[in-house]
Parts: sequence; structure tokens; C-alpha cells
Amino acid sequence: MSPTEPVDPAAARRHLTDVRRLVLAIIADEPSITADQIVTRWAERRPGLSARHTAALPRMTSQTLWRLENLGWVIRAHGRFSITEQGQVARYL
Repeated sequence: MSPTEPVDPAAARRHLTDVRRLVLAIIADEPSITADQIVTRWAERRPGLSARHTAALPRMTSQTLWRLENLGWVIRAHGRFSITEQGQVARYL
């Protein structure tokens, strides 16, 4: 799926998890954000995370961003992430 194709709601719902929705919300709230900043915002939004879970956030963020890029929901430019129009639509499904 490219960032210019219309969003297929049924297909988007199959790929939309709570984690992906959270990362999309973080990026939408703060356009042009780095992966490290996403990790920080994620931890701030989920203050009850265990130390083990918090330690895994960088890896989880990397994996989530990789998938969101492949879905065409975010784009990376110069190490910063922005939400696409498709990502904006998908996050509200």
C-alpha cells in the first residue's frame, strides 16, 4: 500500500492493533518525531509499564514503525517520522 492509495477500511482494521494505534497517535500529536522521542512518549502515556516492558520499548517501537511504514501509514525522512493521510484515516477506524 502506498501513501497515496485510498484506505480500505476492512484491510486497515485487520492491521490496526492497539500498539499501532498508540504509535500513530503519538506521531499525529507530534509530527516529525524521532524513534527515541516516540519511545519516551510511549512510556509517558503508559506510566504503569513494568521495568521489563519499558526496556523493550525501543525494540517494539522499531518493529512497529517498520510495519507502519510498510502499510503506508507513516513516512520517515531524515530519521523523523510523520503520519500520512492514510495513517490519519486508519487511526480512527
